[in-house]
Amino acid sequence: LLAALWPLLRPGGRLLYATCSILHEENAGVIRRFMASRSDAMLAVPPAGLPAWLRSVGGTGWQALPGDAGTDGLYYALMARGSD
Repeated sequence: LLAALWPLLRPGGRLLYATCSILHEENAGVIRRFMASRSDAMLAVPPAGLPAWLRSVGGTGWQALPGDAGTDGLYYALMARGSD
């Protein structure tokens, strides 16, 4: 999905990747592989005021584990497209 949508994003545009999974292979692993394949992909600065129960995941995104704030678990990464 990322590879298909990325070309539609204008330079400077942002894309939010989110899952309801806590598995590394579906979250940080996907983002690391995607960013390694695209020289114009970078992590965007997250919005201010993220809830304390969201944890940074190795510099690739943020995650909540099952039970955090009544969630089943989730992950998101905010990426920005630079110049080609």
